[in-house]
Amino acid sequence: MNYFLLIIYLFSISLISQNKIKKTENPPGTIRLNDSLFIDVAPIDNIMYKEFLDRSDTIMTSEVPEKLKKDKLNIIFLDATNNYSNNPAYSNYPVINITKKQAEIYCTWRTHMVKLVWSMQSKSKGKRVNYPKNISYRLPKLDEFKQAVSLFGFSKKKLHPYDKKPIYPYRLNYYKRVKKAVFLKNNLSEYTLDTIPFGSNWKKASTFNEFNDYTGFRCVCEVENK
Repeated sequence: MNYFLLIIYLFSISLISQNKIKKTENPPGTIRLNDSLFIDVAPIDNIMYKEFLDRSDTIMTSEVPEKLKKDKLNIIFLDATNNYSNNPAYSNYPVINITKKQAEIYCTWRTHMVKLVWSMQSKSKGKRVNYPKNISYRLPKLDEFKQAVSLFGFSKKKLHPYDKKPIYPYRLNYYKRVKKAVFLKNNLSEYTLDTIPFGSNWKKASTFNEFNDYTGFRCVCEVENK
């Protein structure tokens, strides 16, 4: 059971200390956009993505390119001895150098894992009614990003070279209850379901190659209660 609680910890921000998730509450890690759509509070970070790589089953792992498991960091401010994706110092920094396809695979895996956790927590018909009938995590559409920004706004936090690194961590404290999604200007662009990523990035780049160090991602969760 501790393993499943760990999954909830990695995915959850506002629900981490609660024992059950009701229909009126947010799916793990998200905040409400409307009655049926929730968006991640922050982009997926290294510790969350590492959990995906470590816990993916055989079928899911077979869909992930082998090069995904290798650190392909090309940010020039880190020297060759510093492993961004696995170094504990960067656990809460957003994951980068992955493709849009790999981000989509993560969303699919996350859907399965949250459903599995909820099924473990709802062993009776009475408990089952406290959970949505169905959920699906996916990449946001560009319009959904714009909707979220219009609702929550961009953070007014002034970005600065954080410990001499151009990428800023969105969240450092998972136990803090949040009331809005976090969006930072000139930090990272984020993958969308559309061809154009959302947001500006620290490199001021407008070309999005297969691997780069200025594009991350977050998920939205579609909820069905009927």
